Amino acid sequence: MNKIAKHLGFTDYLEVGVQGGVTFNAVDISHRDAVDPNFLFETSEFERETVRFFQMPSDEFFSRHCDKTYDLIFLDGLHTFTQCFRDFCAALQVLREGGVIVIDDTVPGDLFSSLATQDLAIAAREAHGLTGRAWTGDVFKVIPTIHNYFPNLSYVTLRNPDNPMYKPNTVLWRGQRADFHPADMDLKDIESLGYFDLPLIENLFNYMDYEDGLSLLFDSVTKP
Repeated sequence: MNKIAKHLGFTDYLEVGVQGGVTFNAVDISHRDAVDPNFLFETSEFERETVRFFQMPSDEFFSRHCDKTYDLIFLDGLHTFTQCFRDFCAALQVLREGGVIVIDDTVPGDLFSSLATQDLAIAAREAHGLTGRAWTGDVFKVIPTIHNYFPNLSYVTLRNPDNPMYKPNTVLWRGQRADFHPADMDLKDIESLGYFDLPLIENLFNYMDYEDGLSLLFDSVTKP
């Protein structure tokens, strides 16, 4: 976030899905808004005129409380296809020209992470003698949806081969895709995708190594 904001001169940031505030409180942008139905830290310690916290579901924020537009929006809310896609559509409406959206957790690390709820992911791991709370849900379905139905958006899914702990996320900006070729699937097909279908749609994610992907972004987006 800080690399993107610094390079493009961004001044207004929105984060949906904040929990403990690890990412939000580390972002070096002057004006920041945070949205989460249940913050897991004392927000009053960080709140000021240019840093606001909205403790509510994202649907409520976008429909009733969002009063500005943003340069950079980070979507890390409820990890379901339907909610993430709804957050994405709402975020597009408040994204400034030349702005960037980052969607987290677009690639599940394993079968358990892709299950419908975090409780189910944890229980399934325990049933197989494993531990861990990792959960990305079916957010990955948002990417083929964007690929097929938003030809005016460009994107890359970043991965970092030098850091095995880095979780891939997808960075999007407004820009017509000259090579737009929708995959042969409709919304019903996309919604029925599962973890084992990921190799079949891998080309839709437009994977790039971290530095190369950021370079493409910086070359493609004009500073506001």
